[in-house]
Amino acid sequence: MSDSLYRNSIYLILSNAVLAVFGYVFWLINAKLYSAADIGLASALIAAINLIVNLSLVGFNTAVIRMLPQYTNQQTKNGIINGISLIVGGLALFITAIFIGTVHVISPELTFIQSNTFLIMGVAVFGVISALNVLTDNLFVAYRAAGYTLAVNIVLCIVRLIAAFFFIQGQATGLFLAFAIGIAACLVASYAALYRLGYRLSKPDFSQVRTMARFAFGNYLSNLFTILPTMLLPLIVVSGLNATQAGYFFMAFTIAQTLYTIPVAVTTALLAEGSHSPGALRQQLQKTFLVNAALLVPIILIVTFFSGPLLAIFGHQYSLYGQDALRILAFSAIFILINYLFVTLYRLMDRAIELALSQCIGSAVIIGLVLWQLPFGLTGIALGWCGGQALVSLLLLLRFSIMHKQKLRPRYLLSILQGR
Repeated sequence: MSDSLYRNSIYLILSNAVLAVFGYVFWLINAKLYSAADIGLASALIAAINLIVNLSLVGFNTAVIRMLPQYTNQQTKNGIINGISLIVGGLALFITAIFIGTVHVISPELTFIQSNTFLIMGVAVFGVISALNVLTDNLFVAYRAAGYTLAVNIVLCIVRLIAAFFFIQGQATGLFLAFAIGIAACLVASYAALYRLGYRLSKPDFSQVRTMARFAFGNYLSNLFTILPTMLLPLIVVSGLNATQAGYFFMAFTIAQTLYTIPVAVTTALLAEGSHSPGALRQQLQKTFLVNAALLVPIILIVTFFSGPLLAIFGHQYSLYGQDALRILAFSAIFILINYLFVTLYRLMDRAIELALSQCIGSAVIIGLVLWQLPFGLTGIALGWCGGQALVSLLLLLRFSIMHKQKLRPRYLLSILQGR
């Protein structure tokens, strides 16, 4: 059997690591070049565009990984890719236009983007190319060529870092343009890589895209419910405690999220492999656990034992108040791995709508436990997060057990994890 699961998993993990490291360096350098106000405005605008991207993908980023491998004819694949690209790009342009037109209501601080036609066009184009860039990353996974994801993300990081030096006089607008130019260069590199994989411009095949729509929409809802607790957690801490405590928690949660990218990357590769070779799922599951055991477990132990020093880099207070929370958040990565494994199995069984309902319930459970533990401070919030993830694992296992009419017992769980 091919080692493409190992290879693509490592490439996706390295790609996330590159984005994290270069992102840290980017903001560290630009903190010296730009004012705090400029950085705040630019980061808020970039965050808004990221939200627009998530809304405009409508689940097709997952659908291409699951369903594109089913087509053996490259011309058919080209038609599907072009059809999805038009839908995603059109939605991104439409939603970005709404955002630009209503920004004075949504976020008055960002009304500077309405100051001239050039900037309005720049924001609109940025929304479109950002959405297409995420789509191409998933196309590489579908083609079992995640090495290109790593390569184009390196291009993104280098170009935007260089561009930032040329737009210092532009203040917040200049910093935003540096991001936009980096994304544009990344997208050009992505389509050059797709060309090497056999992609060509052709007539969009919307008839084939329609067959993917139900799966895409179910995964769209599932993805939204999956990221909802992560998006709401900082807001809950700010509202329930105070901004200072939120700062301590944010740093701990940021470190923990670095761990979470490992099961996300490996199970994304598993989805692609399971779609290409459904008869070899058992071996693929075993490889998935070997990769996670080799990478995730040692890192969890390192973060657990060195949580204090890791947070002390940001300041003594971060270590004093956040290290216990970081240990618990790091341990949660085990349950997040289990959750993403079940999510991948649901997707391989084409149970997208059912998965969305399960994730909706799971999201409510996590948020509910976090709110319940809020009076106990940062450690309580981390316990609520960890407990919520554990209950979601149990919920997904119970539903999977019912689907297969099996009794819930440890031996059955072991058989699932071994791919039997």
